[in-house]
Order: sequence, then C-alpha cells, then structure tokens
Amino acid sequence: DNAAWLKKVQDAHAELSDLLEGAAYCLDWKASPGEWSIREIVYHILTTPRGGLPATLDKAVRGEIKELTIIGGETNLTPELQRKSLAEVKGDVDAFFAELTRVVSSASAEGMAREFLAHLASRNVDEVRTPQKQLERFLTSHGAEHLKQIAKVREALGLQ
Repeated sequence: DNAAWLKKVQDAHAELSDLLEGAAYCLDWKASPGEWSIREIVYHILTTPRGGLPATLDKAVRGEIKELTIIGGETNLTPELQRKSLAEVKGDVDAFFAELTRVVSSASAEGMAREFLAHLASRNVDEVRTPQKQLERFLTSHGAEHLKQIAKVREALGLQ
C-alpha cells in the first residue's frame, strides 16, 4: 500500500529535518576521529546507493535495474558537499524526500515488486531485492539507524 509507505517517508523526512535544527555550528563535529559527522551521515543517507535512493527506486520500478552494487560504509562526501551551509543541506534533504515521495506515489504494485540482484560489496553478499524491500530497508533499518546516529551526535553535544 503506497499510502502507508508515503506516511513513513513523510515521518522520516520530518525526523531528519528535526535532527538538523540548530545544527549549523556542529555539522562537521565528530566525537572521535573514527566517527562520522552529521554532514557525513546526511550525505551517506542521501547518496547511498550510488545516485541516491529515489533515482535507484525509480529505475528499479521501471525495470531498468537488473543488478545494483551497494557499497556501504562510505560517506560519499565531496568538497562541494563539504562547503554547503545548513540551509543548503536542508534543501538537499527536502529535494531527496520530494523525489522519493514522487517515485513511491507513482509506483505501481507490479513495479514495487520487480526483482533485481543487489550486490552488497562491503559484506560480499548478493541478494534478490525489490524496490519495496529497498524502501523498507531504508525506512526501517539502514536509514533509521543513521537517524539514531545523528541523534547520538546531538546528544553528545547537548542539543535536545
């Protein structure tokens, strides 16, 4: 049911937007050298898999993806993204969720069930996925885990 997925997309958008409030001064702060900053987490969310989830789902729904390589553990942060202000980061978040909403709302049940092979490079695993499964994974595990990660950074900084 696309309506249920759209609600979850809206909720994830609202949560990420809330987590970015008041974070202008600490977008690049890291608790330790091995940790990711808020900016790195955000752009990992927006650009994984390569090209971003909305573009990937759009192609998968239309049957244009037969195989997808997903490389985990990368921030995908470029010098251009590094220079963006909080307002620009928020704009990128809004654009990501607007496009994700468009793709999910226009997808047919058949398109959301279309299978492709996902190569999970960092785990050396191949598995059959569908656009629905990819969306579900984003909303309930992968993306949700990164939202918790941002909340922990905020907590470490005393932002509530």
